[in-house]
Amino acid sequence: MSDCVPYAIHIATGVALEAIISQAEKYGWHPQLGMQAVAGWCLIRNMGFQVTPMTAPEPRATVKQLLSSLDKSKTHIISVDDHWFTVRQGEVFDKGGTHPRTQVRHVFEVGQLQPDSTLNIQSGAGSCGTNGNALNSQSPFDRKCVDDFARNWLAGSTCHRHQRSVYWTSDDHRFVLMKHHGHTDYVDRVRGSTRCGTYYALYDLTKPHPGALGKPCIWLVEGRWLASHWTELSRAVSAAQ
Repeated sequence: MSDCVPYAIHIATGVALEAIISQAEKYGWHPQLGMQAVAGWCLIRNMGFQVTPMTAPEPRATVKQLLSSLDKSKTHIISVDDHWFTVRQGEVFDKGGTHPRTQVRHVFEVGQLQPDSTLNIQSGAGSCGTNGNALNSQSPFDRKCVDDFARNWLAGSTCHRHQRSVYWTSDDHRFVLMKHHGHTDYVDRVRGSTRCGTYYALYDLTKPHPGALGKPCIWLVEGRWLASHWTELSRAVSAAQ
C-alpha cells in the first residue's frame, strides 16, 4: 500500500491527507513505491509536531502484543515490514488490515504541535537534519535500526553473517560503516575457489534502497583500513549531510 505512510501521518496529526501527500513528495514519496519510514518520521517532526524516536519494542512483539500495551490516551504510529498504521487513543486505523501476529519493527509517539509554533508546511525539499528543539533533535534511529540493517546487509549472497560486521556508526546512528571480511568460498573441483576481498562500505540509512543488496554505499574502501581513512570517513559523512 503506497500511501500508508501519508495516511498514517494524516490520522496521527489531523492534517488533511492531500496536504500530507503534497509534503511527502518532497521527502521521496512515490505513488507506486511509497516512501522510506525514516522520511515519514522526518516529515512529522519538520511539520512542527512532537515526535519520539523510532524504537523497536523490547522485548520483540507482535502487533497484538504491542496494542495491548500502548497507552490509550496517546497516539502512536506502528511500523511493520513495508507498512505503517496509526493507533489513536486506542483506535486502530489500518488500511492494510495487518495480521495481529505480524512482527512490529518500530513504534513511536506523535504528540501535539510544539509550544509556540505553527504548522510548518514546507515549500522546499525536506530534510532529515536536526533542529534546535530538545525532543525533535533526537535521531529517528537507534541501535536496533543499525542491527536490522547489518542483519540484512548482503543477505542472499555467499557472504555469511560471520563475514560481515558493523565497524563504526555515527552518534545518531544515521551513518553506518560496514566491514566485509575477506574470505574464500569453495565452488567446485573444476572451477576451484573464489576470493571475496576485504572492504569497508559507508551507508546513509536515510537513503531509499530497493533491497539489502541494492542499497548503494556512499563511500568505499577496499583492502586494509588505515589511520588516514578516518579523515576520509569524516569528509564523506560531512558531504552526505
